[in-house]
Amino acid sequence: MSRPLKRSADLRQRAEIYLTPAERELAQAKADEAGLTLSSFARESLLSRRIAQAPTVSAQRWAELARTAANLNQLARHLNNGTANGVTPELVARLLGEVQALRRELLGGAK
Repeated sequence: MSRPLKRSADLRQRAEIYLTPAERELAQAKADEAGLTLSSFARESLLSRRIAQAPTVSAQRWAELARTAANLNQLARHLNNGTANGVTPELVARLLGEVQALRRELLGGAK
């Protein structure tokens, strides 16, 4: 099922800027350091929003999140199809909470 379309007021419009190669390289390095795309970094900077540095975490924790989220997605699919035996919505909700907590931990938020 596809997600609903955004309202016109919520759509982003393209804005172009010109940078020298050195300026672009510096901006890209700062975006990489913050864990953002160049576009997101520019947007946050231009709108005077605080840019937090991306936390450094182990690849093992990210892999754990990916596996857990994939398993939860498969479980939800089976629930929606009616092919999950013995799985309750409460269990799915608990697992979702665990995935969200792990994601917040990896992104440096509250646990």
